[in-house]
Amino acid sequence: MLPDGAAVQRADKGLDRRTFLRAGASVAGAAILTAACGGGSGASGPARKTIRIWDAYPKDYPSAKVMQGQVWSAFLAKHPGFKLEYTAGLDPTQIASRFANASLVNQEPDIFYNYASKGDLWLAGYLQPVESILSDLGIDDDFYPGALRIWSIEGHLYGIPTWYGTKCYAYRTDLLKKAGLNPDNLPAGWSDFAQMAGACAIRKGNHFTQDGYLYYATDDKAASSERLVTHIRQNGGTEFIGNQVTGKSGLREPAAIEAFTWFMDLIREHHCQSPDGPVAPNEPSELGKGLDAIEYMGPWTVPALGAAYPGCLDKITIGNNLTAQSLVSLGNAGAWSLNKKSDLLPEATDLMKILLKDKNYAAYNQDAKYPSARKSINARPDFWMAQYPLVNKGPYAENLDSGSDVDNWHLGYSQIYSQAYATLIEKGVNRVGNDKDLMNQAADAIDAITKQSLSALPGGAASGG
Repeated sequence: MLPDGAAVQRADKGLDRRTFLRAGASVAGAAILTAACGGGSGASGPARKTIRIWDAYPKDYPSAKVMQGQVWSAFLAKHPGFKLEYTAGLDPTQIASRFANASLVNQEPDIFYNYASKGDLWLAGYLQPVESILSDLGIDDDFYPGALRIWSIEGHLYGIPTWYGTKCYAYRTDLLKKAGLNPDNLPAGWSDFAQMAGACAIRKGNHFTQDGYLYYATDDKAASSERLVTHIRQNGGTEFIGNQVTGKSGLREPAAIEAFTWFMDLIREHHCQSPDGPVAPNEPSELGKGLDAIEYMGPWTVPALGAAYPGCLDKITIGNNLTAQSLVSLGNAGAWSLNKKSDLLPEATDLMKILLKDKNYAAYNQDAKYPSARKSINARPDFWMAQYPLVNKGPYAENLDSGSDVDNWHLGYSQIYSQAYATLIEKGVNRVGNDKDLMNQAADAIDAITKQSLSALPGGAASGG
């Protein structure tokens, strides 16, 4: 979900949250910094005057620099005597386990960046409702409703989104023409898309020299599960049934199985890409280089593509999202959350409010080139989006608030993603069993993870409210 600042990654991987965050977490582990005013982690208890901050971004990432610079300085000026302990480059898919370990020594964060493990943290009582912060600042109506929905459960908002956007399909017009296709007649449904993806691939036997569609989002093939979830919803299905946090898997349902078969057949029948992966796995962007015709990517990828591959944006057009029964795509929204159990909750809340000031909030996404979760920021003529017609006009702008995220409110979602979905995608592409059986097996594995995760919660917690 995120480019690393200096170099563009694979286009769909450009802001692929899992790919980036894993990479960020691997850089010298988690970099721990302290604000210029002092050092040390601070002691727990009423006298503690050190705010602990956990961030998913590396310390030298543009948005992280904004936090360390203008946001921190404003907070410290307002709260003399306080210190800020900053832990950067953390993997949010591991944040629940980190909370558990930190709680043993009273070292949990007061404010933290999060997107995964939301259900685990909510059930354990760590997430503080934050909707009143937006109301206090008079900006609640300025946020896209979809961004707030991604971070809401049972009537409360538990994270304040920073960036937000919905992925769409990007097409290389020159490669469509090369395949004898009309770039002005883009697919509107599954059948047309499958035919176009297959027609644009160039191969001799099993050797591909051009991909029709970058099927695997990243080297981590499980990341394609996000697209599977999108297709399930397009077909009227759902990832989970019943309770948003503890419900059973919806993969056994006919709509889900039908979507899975269609998705697998993009490779199995239409040969849009080799089942072994892309033709140029080490190329930062196949779309930018002209080695694949179609990619599924977010608007945040556009600036990096233009910088890394001069002239390529003139050869790219953005299409509306595919629909089977409804317009549904993958919406991403990263957010900051507050620790409900923090003994410095008022101070952490004030730090959040400082971040939300217009100038700070706009700067947070300006250099990193992310669309904002606030409408007024995206509309500013000095905001980065104004420079890119591909982003501020057409499908990206029209669909910005149409997406819904994968159901990572669900308990144990990180484990579900890395285990159950990884196995499902790998077996499906390689025809290891029939699709219905594979989906049933994955559903059984998901339900087992849910049950195990629920039993592991302290006191068998049943509600995070």
